[in-house]
Amino acid sequence: MLLVNKKRLTDPENAEAKKEYEIAVAEIRKEYGEKGFITLVRPGYPSRDKKTGYVLPTPPMVVPYERMVSGPETGQVLWSYCASAPKLQPNGLYDISTRSKQIEDSLGIDINKDIDLAFYILYKSGLIKNQLIEVYDPGKEARKKGEETRQRLLIESAIWQTLNDDKELRLVASAWGIDHVYTKEPDAVRVELQALLEKREKQRRDDPTIKGVEAFLASMKEKDSIKAQSVLKRLVDNGSLVYNKDSRKYLVGANEIVSVPLSESEQPFAFLCRRMEKKPNEMISLFKETFNNKFVESIGEYDVYIWLAKLVNVSFFGKKQEELMKEVKEAFCA
Repeated sequence: MLLVNKKRLTDPENAEAKKEYEIAVAEIRKEYGEKGFITLVRPGYPSRDKKTGYVLPTPPMVVPYERMVSGPETGQVLWSYCASAPKLQPNGLYDISTRSKQIEDSLGIDINKDIDLAFYILYKSGLIKNQLIEVYDPGKEARKKGEETRQRLLIESAIWQTLNDDKELRLVASAWGIDHVYTKEPDAVRVELQALLEKREKQRRDDPTIKGVEAFLASMKEKDSIKAQSVLKRLVDNGSLVYNKDSRKYLVGANEIVSVPLSESEQPFAFLCRRMEKKPNEMISLFKETFNNKFVESIGEYDVYIWLAKLVNVSFFGKKQEELMKEVKEAFCA
């Protein structure tokens, strides 16, 4: 069993943590499910005496079963692994009975019997990240290089071949947070987008909730979502919508539009987009507060005008771009 902030992982308040757990467990089963067993070893152990060649005794290492973990999406979270039944406290919180485990040079985990321990050790203990232990897998390096090559080719194909239309490229890139895409050369935008996705893929090794190339490819099919995020990014780029890092708030002038939780502060734009897409009335109000004729004209993309028209129930059938742009101005510009 796992605890999150002294509550059971399955408790309603831990819904986001449970989602993260399920994603990670799927990764574990994909990687190790065929063997059903993970062997963890301590780098450099067992060691040998340089003069005699004899194997030296391995000093024991303590593996704590509880650790405070910080992440860009979750903030500070206390994760605990329960080797036995947790103890219910008078305040309604739970505590672990066994606080740690002592190992020498290796630790074996049967993922069919204790997937929770595998998840905790691999993702929350910090032991892998700090290189205190590693998964023993002679073929891992070859598979890692192969997977990195496949991911790189997938990213390159998506950006340099699939996104061969410069208008669509700018829409998608701005939706993914690339700055000032409408003032840059298309290939410069592609280079930045590729670097972003490669960075995200590396981050996913420690945090599988971070969106990488698979999420990118899926997002390209969500046309309306891409358009919404692209328009929001335009407002950020032109200074109409400003993010204050100190207060963690998006502002229009002195007016607060969205307050970003501490747990989302590493990717505030992603939070802004999720919030606005869930609350379209707030997005419409924001657009009416920030749009002017010049901004609407600068959009210059028929598909985006159609999306804006649909947002406020303006008919777009049979209308050419100029006519539709005029009606979008009337709907959004004071």
